[in-house]
Amino acid sequence: MKSVKRTYRFRLYPNESQKNLIEKTLGCSRQVYNELLSLCKKECEKDHSYKINKYDLIKLLPKYKEKYPYLKEVDSIALQQSAIHLYTAYINFFRNNSDFPVFKKKKNDYGYITMNINNSIRIEGDEIQIPKIGRVKFVYHRKLPESFKYSTVSVSRIGKYYYVSLSGEEEYLDYQEHSKDFLILTNSIGLDFSLANLFVSDSKTKSDMPKFYEKSLSKLAKEQRRLSHMEKGSNNYKSQLLRITNLVDILQINMTMFS
Repeated sequence: MKSVKRTYRFRLYPNESQKNLIEKTLGCSRQVYNELLSLCKKECEKDHSYKINKYDLIKLLPKYKEKYPYLKEVDSIALQQSAIHLYTAYINFFRNNSDFPVFKKKKNDYGYITMNINNSIRIEGDEIQIPKIGRVKFVYHRKLPESFKYSTVSVSRIGKYYYVSLSGEEEYLDYQEHSKDFLILTNSIGLDFSLANLFVSDSKTKSDMPKFYEKSLSKLAKEQRRLSHMEKGSNNYKSQLLRITNLVDILQINMTMFS
């Protein structure tokens, strides 16, 4: 049986203490990345033949934890992944596959990566267990296939919303080879593509286009007009600007999901 790589993303609803810990993990992961990048740049300036070793970078983490004790409060795997991320960025640069690594900024820092080790990340009803964060409520809107085994897990923030993404492999099922097992003619229905509608069934039932993207654009334009009438720098202006930022993030998510 063949296997394919899959990633499933779910919306998280962390409480205030969990949000603070997620933000702290984001900040610590960013700091470790920038500290290691600064060190590597200095070594490269001294010796242009300097070669970066992934494991040497990871071995530096205990020293940073002694220097910055608050690093011990977050997921250690997330900090290791920051070191690996920097190593990968350097390798890609040397292979001419990307630009030279740059320092991470808070405004561009959206997520961190951790690993599922010994079932440390697991789904329990409408909650998901995440290392250091604990059990977080999430929207389990689609059940994971039984064959899906995830190892890499990312916790991200887009605007004011939080998400968890589970990445792994699942068995690939060739529906053409198994069509007889899945197709029950007595329960089948014919759907035709329609320019005016989403589809037209063989019983002449029609479904309108949801037009999520167009509706979001219309709402965004409306909120931007409101912003233009507010005093720049006021509390209302800042709140409205945050509202617009969240709408833009939602638009980007929709474009990613349906592109």
